[in-house]
Amino acid sequence: MKILLAAILTALAVSPAYAQGSGVFIGVDDDPVLGSPNAKVLMIEFGDYQCPSCRMFWKDVEPRIKKEYIDTGKVKLVFRDFPIVQIHPEALLAAMAVDCSADQNKYWDTTTKCSGSSTTRATTSFASRPRT
Repeated sequence: MKILLAAILTALAVSPAYAQGSGVFIGVDDDPVLGSPNAKVLMIEFGDYQCPSCRMFWKDVEPRIKKEYIDTGKVKLVFRDFPIVQIHPEALLAAMAVDCSADQNKYWDTTTKCSGSSTTRATTSFASRPRT
């Protein structure tokens, strides 16, 4: 929960008003975008695939955001990897796997499988899975 609070405080510190005042640009670059490219609101989510707080967010909150805002064209979502390897040793490997799936146009499908939608996500060992 401390990590979630730290992430929220960091997001508030880098709010659009603060970013405009200090000349900081927060862009999408080449990140995959979920939602309408014409949506007026851009939501950038930072997450760790082994984080229990992130898992709770993906399971309980994100589906509502998707239904009420993304699917209606009001918001577009960009996910940014924020693996905390000191306490989640396989989060970086999971993030790399999801990023590689973007090359096959399966980024959001893989993100869903590695995120809170899967009940085994937080306990799954990526290192023990067979390599193909």
